[in-house]
Amino acid sequence: MAVVLLALNRYGLGHLVRSTVVADALVSEGERPVLFAQGSQRTGAASRFPGRPIPSLWNASDRERQEVSAALVSMAGISSPAVVVEDTYPNPIRLPPDVRRVLLVRPTSFDWLVHLERNHGREFSAFLLCDAPDSPTWPYDRAQTDALARWDRWHVVGPVFRTPTAEEVEEVRRRYRLLDDARPLCVFTMGGGGAAEGHRDDHVRFLELATAAAEVLGGRGAAARLLFVKGPYFPPDVQIPPAFEVVEQEERMPALLKLARGAVIRAGWNTTWECLSAGTPFLPMVGDTFAEPTQARLAGLAARGLVPRDAQQLWLDEGWRGGD
Repeated sequence: MAVVLLALNRYGLGHLVRSTVVADALVSEGERPVLFAQGSQRTGAASRFPGRPIPSLWNASDRERQEVSAALVSMAGISSPAVVVEDTYPNPIRLPPDVRRVLLVRPTSFDWLVHLERNHGREFSAFLLCDAPDSPTWPYDRAQTDALARWDRWHVVGPVFRTPTAEEVEEVRRRYRLLDDARPLCVFTMGGGGAAEGHRDDHVRFLELATAAAEVLGGRGAAARLLFVKGPYFPPDVQIPPAFEVVEQEERMPALLKLARGAVIRAGWNTTWECLSAGTPFLPMVGDTFAEPTQARLAGLAARGLVPRDAQQLWLDEGWRGGD
């Protein structure tokens, strides 16, 4: 069965992460996933699967949309039923009614879930919410959780995120020469490095937090190794302070985070879970990602003792910074 995955987004890489995780799961069950991924993002993990690059469909011409739609239908039609799996944002192209559409949904704000149910409920055979009520990152209260349980096309599938293999961890360890470097490693990352339109201050605020953290880490015993991973969407004109070793992109971030003694992150969905899964302590910054319930997610983590209730304030506190 050739399940077609359609990986589209505007600012980050989460859609591609979830699509490749699902594609791996389908392969393990004997299926043959095909990945249509936006632009140059058919690299790294995405390159393991057959498929093709496509333009951003929100910015595409009518002709380009028709071409992508025809290719999707042709590939999905190899199997019966024909299935196309999308992520979080319903795509803007038309598909015939005999194509079953499934939407992977990042655990967004509840308002966005309501929007999907009310405005797109009839378009999709199923909505797969990529978290679960017993998860430490579940951002919905009791009433919202009960409402979700009553939506008959919605299913919770647990946290969907990347985990590294032992081989990937060893490859990253060798590539960064960590066996020969006794300094503790601290990773700084904004995930893909992009920001929603009108929210460029995310980069400014993150650099301020990263610089404050670097001052602490550089002043305690053996100086830490400070690795700043920019990501593919980080603005090229934003200068990184010289205290940091700059990495343009790292396709194996879960492995790098697993090797880190600590991390400073913009607390998006994937990076948060990559730190949690690795057992890597992290300092989170709340960004301005569209419909991202970061405050609720961090409150849940704080309630379980997984992050301080106000980690950023703690880090910037002069009394704590001056202690042992």
